[in-house]
Amino acid sequence: MHDTGPFPKARLVNLGALMAKSPIICMHDADMIANPRMMKSAVDALMDGDASDVLCPFSRVLNVSGDRRQTFIESGNFDEFAPFMEGDLPDDINVLYANTPGAINLFKRPEFIRIGGVDPQFTGWGGEDDDLFIRGARLGLRWHALAGPDSSLFHLNHDSASRAAMCEEEHSARNRQMARRTDEMPIEELEARALELAKYFR
Repeated sequence: MHDTGPFPKARLVNLGALMAKSPIICMHDADMIANPRMMKSAVDALMDGDASDVLCPFSRVLNVSGDRRQTFIESGNFDEFAPFMEGDLPDDINVLYANTPGAINLFKRPEFIRIGGVDPQFTGWGGEDDDLFIRGARLGLRWHALAGPDSSLFHLNHDSASRAAMCEEEHSARNRQMARRTDEMPIEELEARALELAKYFR
């Protein structure tokens, strides 16, 4: 169905999960570049282990701008970022997030479906990943991040080196309020909401 509203990321993610047949679902923002070795480690841990239901192959998120961003886009060589995964950062790289539940997540498919996937009430930027994390944690998902300097995630700058202004926008603020309500609602109501959302995948 044609949608002229804000970008429907949640619907697109859910559609991909519905169509996917693999045991692991990867939600991956197009502007984020993870260490490929950490991506493999996350997939292997979910496929072969039973310690986690969701893994983020990173800890902090680093914003890359200017010529360094362009050079990576042209080369695709992740090793260009290797010197900046620990220690001091150059002027064209800054910390975008010290930690975040979004950007790239790998889920065991049954668990993603059990909690209802991404709520399509969230449109535009922000809040949907917070809601998913809160809902998942309250419903028993074991959600972990890979630690250490090699797990840095790089954001290819295309808007701002800070999220402060975007967080203050009216639509984004509304999304974050919706996510906070997920943390406050009674568990019975949250379980019912997850069951209703999960119907999409049947």
